[in-house]
Amino acid sequence: MSIQFSGWQVFDDGASFSGEELQPSQKPQNRGAYSMYHGTSIASARLILANGFKQSSSGMLGKGVYVSRNIKKAAHYPLQSNITDRVVLKVQVRVGRVKRIDQDNHPLQFTWSANGYDTAWVPPNCGLKAVRSGLEEDCVFDPKRVKVEGIAKAPNTTIEEELKLLISKQSKTSRGDGAADLCSLCKRKTQLGSPHIKQQCWECGKNICILMAKHFCPAKPVFDDGASFSGGELQPSQKPRNRGAYSMYHGTSIASARLIIANGFKQSSGGMLGKGVYVSRDINKASRYPLLSITTDRVVFKVQVRVGRVKRIDKDNHPLQYTWKANGYDSAWVPPNCGFAAVRSGLEEDCVFDPKRVKVEGIAKAPNTTIEKELKLLISKQSNTSRGDGAADLCSLCKRKTQLGSPHIKQQCWEYTGNQTGPQDQKVKVRERLVTYELLVLNSIPCKRKMSLPFFGWEVTYDDASPRVELGASQEPKDSGVYTMYHGTSVANARLIIANGFRQSSGGMLGKGVYVSRDKKKAERYPLNINSSDRVVLELGVRVGRVKRIDKDNHPMQYTWSTQGYDTAWVPANCGMKAVPSGLQEDCVFDPQKVKVVGISQAPDTALTELQELVANGLRNPGGGNVGAASHLGR
Repeated sequence: MSIQFSGWQVFDDGASFSGEELQPSQKPQNRGAYSMYHGTSIASARLILANGFKQSSSGMLGKGVYVSRNIKKAAHYPLQSNITDRVVLKVQVRVGRVKRIDQDNHPLQFTWSANGYDTAWVPPNCGLKAVRSGLEEDCVFDPKRVKVEGIAKAPNTTIEEELKLLISKQSKTSRGDGAADLCSLCKRKTQLGSPHIKQQCWECGKNICILMAKHFCPAKPVFDDGASFSGGELQPSQKPRNRGAYSMYHGTSIASARLIIANGFKQSSGGMLGKGVYVSRDINKASRYPLLSITTDRVVFKVQVRVGRVKRIDKDNHPLQYTWKANGYDSAWVPPNCGFAAVRSGLEEDCVFDPKRVKVEGIAKAPNTTIEKELKLLISKQSNTSRGDGAADLCSLCKRKTQLGSPHIKQQCWEYTGNQTGPQDQKVKVRERLVTYELLVLNSIPCKRKMSLPFFGWEVTYDDASPRVELGASQEPKDSGVYTMYHGTSVANARLIIANGFRQSSGGMLGKGVYVSRDKKKAERYPLNINSSDRVVLELGVRVGRVKRIDKDNHPMQYTWSTQGYDTAWVPANCGMKAVPSGLQEDCVFDPQKVKVVGISQAPDTALTELQELVANGLRNPGGGNVGAASHLGR
């Protein structure tokens, strides 16, 4: 599930939290824990609460405890009793291994438990004659898998209160000391001596537990000041937000580039916006500077800019053209094509008053590879020197930057208990591992988080270059998403790509770009004209940016999508394009820096270990080529 921050929502399989509510036709997952219902008489309800469930002696699915996720069905039982003697219990069911029984005389209709299944599931309207109502039903072989959670229906309030009191007493008795071992915030079980970490929400100030299944606060947007994440890429006409951190470009000479890397930026003495550091989000504009120098002496830095408070200057003789800083602004922004006579090119420009707000991230352009490598080496050395001891200020677990004096919270995984395994009936052995939460979540990047479990663990999907999502073959990628894809190449080219990054292909059915596919089988076919024993499939993290669907021959944007503001072209599977005779899905990413090698999916045995080590080294040293500007084409 994806949601807009601030907040989160987690889907739990119920091993430690109460179960999820399934839709009538939704297939239960093996080892899931779900909320269902059981209809019984008042007298039987008292016995169940005191002693637990017992197997029925028989039924349409044999022995077991019969339950349903449909409360209306449960309310029909017991069939021959008076309606005033009926009670519906809400139960939590740990289904274990599930067998679908969806036809009369199913070969496992009465023998599913003998064949290794824990639960039999009859989906709704499947035509089973024994279920005339057509409503969903389940049979759980082991009564210990079914636990009463509450009273869903009772004939009157007196009976309801009596049964609720019995549930409460039974719950306290089962714990021995009468105290509930639940966290007061997340309502999940705590382990002896291991209380949950509680703190204030970073956005709304409410007390939260980091294991809460859901938290949402209608907070005002908070924008990243650049202390943790590199900036977002803005479109030319997109207004920068106050306190945002953005990637931009700065053109300079080779000599000045060396000085900037060594000593940082300095204010220009003057300019059309007064004193400050002049930058642009348009690399073409930055490439023109210094204006009077020869092109072989020009370098373009990619910089991260913490813009602070921003003033729009969009006309000649603007009253704050030279005094914006004195009026409390940190940056002045000239939007593109605003008619400013001093900007004849019409391209976007920014002036940042405080040079400390501008930090070199990398080399976007250099006159030759020798200069590029020299400057990159200087950046790397300067980065290490600025930390004092040469060690990156990264969390050792999540690999994200920490802020000075604010280490990330680390703890043991809540499901690990020494040398013990999980519940025996689940047959799940949980490895010891440390988990980390970083609660400094910033909304400057319009990020969505997706947390999907089977527990124990989590997965979060951002629109930055960290975690990734696997898409189905026909699933449309979302703008700004980060996805796992594959690229086929040779062993020799794989080494170059890992070391230096990708390069654009000179052409192809979608024009220039890096060609990738979410279909591993397609990637395994490339390069087409080499021996299969020399083929490597790289696993990639791809930041797709803005995506254009190209789904027919002679599409009007087949070769021009990148000039129309799109970052990626997507050819869906089986769309009928003649250039894709296999019918398999394909993507073309214009900017090679949006494609990062994260693993080796397939390689010859003789090269596998070497390539895996190269990737690991690249991920440990993110200043290297794998995520840098230098690139190499792999096909």
